[in-house]
This record gives sequence, structure tokens and C-alpha cells, in this order.
Amino acid sequence: MGARAAQALTAAALFLAACARLPDDALAPGARFPVAAVADAPAQVVWVVRPEDYLTCQTAAGEIRELQRQAGPRVPFTVLYVGPHGSWLEQFLARQRIRATVTVIGDDAFRRAFRRAPGPWLYLLRRGVVRGVLPGAGYLRPAQSWGEMIRADTRDDTVRAAGAAAHSSEGAQP
Repeated sequence: MGARAAQALTAAALFLAACARLPDDALAPGARFPVAAVADAPAQVVWVVRPEDYLTCQTAAGEIRELQRQAGPRVPFTVLYVGPHGSWLEQFLARQRIRATVTVIGDDAFRRAFRRAPGPWLYLLRRGVVRGVLPGAGYLRPAQSWGEMIRADTRDDTVRAAGAAAHSSEGAQP
């Protein structure tokens, strides 16, 4: 391999490593999500949105609709809105046909709870713990990235619940 090829390969590896690293303002996988988490949900998607994200049309709304379609009604979607005028965001979500619970939080409260500045992030949680993180703006494919994890989490939870119900009914008298 020539020196130029080695330099190009090194540059490509550094670029990929930098892209794969989570930015400082995103919670890392394994962290407990501080607010708006559904503690008993086997899978939950939380979208952190600021006014500048949806007012400039720099959102992942289309991809989130696709993820909702694939995940189905058993996976709760929450929008954690950091800013004023929560009713504006609710109108935006209605226009985008996104079904989600909206939690409104102020910038200062977000910074205290998360210990970082708010950014447009899309989080996949399992029982309140971060399982995956994607940018919440621009072009992304959460259905491709998380689809199998969500299916596995909800399938495991269904199997566990069925097993628990069968186990508890064994001692029941007819």
C-alpha cells in the first residue's frame, strides 16, 4: 500500500470515528433519562425539540412518522419540548401526523436535569434508560437503526408478561 493510500485510509478512519462519537450534549447509552421517561415501557422514543428545530423545518418528522408506523401503538412516543409556546409545537405535531405525549420544560430546567445544553436528539429508551441516540434533526433513519431493537424489546416484554400470567394462573382453582 502506498503512502497516499495509507493517508487516505487513515483520514477515512478518523472521519468515521469522529462521526460515530456522540456529541457532548447527548446522553450516552446506559444513562438514566432524567425526565419524561415511561419507567415501565419496554421501548420508548423521546424526541428532544427546541423552537428553532421545528420553526426552521429542520426536523426528523418524516422519519419519526415512519418509525411510529413500524413500531405500532405499543411503543410510546414522547416529545420533550424545550422552550415556550408548547401549543405551537402541538399544532406542528398535528400537521405532521405525529402521535406523541408532549412534555414542556424550560431551558434552565433542562440544563439542571440533563447537565447539558438542549439539542435536537432522538432517544430510544428501555425502561427509562438510554438505549440509542440519533440526531433529532435532518435526514436519519431511526426505523432502520432501531427497528430490530424495538421489536426485540417489545417481543421480550410480551413473552415475559405471558409467562408471568401463565405462572400465576397455575395456582388458581377452577
